[in-house]
Amino acid sequence: MPPSSRYNGTAEAVIDARERHDVYPSIDVNGALKDAAKGKIVLVTGAGKGVGAETARTYAKAGAKGILITSRTLSDLARVREDILDKAKMDASGQYDAELQVETFAADISDPKQIQALVEFCLQKFGTLDIVISNAGFLSRWTPIAEHDPELWWKTWETNIRGNFNLAHYSLPTLVASKGYFVVVSSIGAQLRWLGGSAYLGGKHALNRFAEYIDFEYGDQGVKSFAFHPGCLLTELGTNTPEVQGFVDAGVMKEDTVALPSSVLVRLTSGSEDWLTGRYVSANWDLDDVNKLKEKILKENVLIDKLSLP
Repeated sequence: MPPSSRYNGTAEAVIDARERHDVYPSIDVNGALKDAAKGKIVLVTGAGKGVGAETARTYAKAGAKGILITSRTLSDLARVREDILDKAKMDASGQYDAELQVETFAADISDPKQIQALVEFCLQKFGTLDIVISNAGFLSRWTPIAEHDPELWWKTWETNIRGNFNLAHYSLPTLVASKGYFVVVSSIGAQLRWLGGSAYLGGKHALNRFAEYIDFEYGDQGVKSFAFHPGCLLTELGTNTPEVQGFVDAGVMKEDTVALPSSVLVRLTSGSEDWLTGRYVSANWDLDDVNKLKEKILKENVLIDKLSLP
């Protein structure tokens, strides 16, 4: 497959910032971000594997007091929980919270009753909620519209769109009280037209606007939101579509480590980039460089969805 003939757009949005593919000093939870999540209660969906699991581990390293991890498979969550707590027990540096609590809850993000129960469980265990990382998602094979199974196409939206709505609907009242963060895991794909990508990429485009709406409706009450591109990750989800591997093999995209997005998420929810609330942010952008563009970004009101007119 020649990738250049299969999509319309660029592999990464162009911005005047260094391109990063792994952890760099100012997002390192073992250095600059040590204690960046100190005392915080964090909820991560899609946390049984991949970037979700790594995000939970990274928040623990950054000093989080409580972490609730959820996915549909309890056995995956149990392994992640055990791994985090084992590392915390062996920690001699004091990096982990001495009373770190990690809870698991199996739930289908597309089921509103299950997500209501998830948030209620969180408040029962921790009493509050500071950070929500809405990472759960579904990715089917790229298939043109007329050839795509209707049920599978809609399942993508049920998971990725309705799932984010469910989580926001039930968690936002608590996030208002804590003046917390809701991060929607989006994709650079939201900015692309890619043959067969109407379900997944179209949904990610909608999620960018959804993150804007959270800021629009709750930003004046202290809630911060971001539409977050985690990078090019060849996790189980990412490799579900061979085209992603094809882009890497062709040099159109460069594979990123799972430590990159998880570390960027800790920084984004630490308070240093609150001015970016309601906007699209890529894990591949050096945040120190992005901060130098603050005046320009705010003045031109960019990194949001817009319609270009002639």
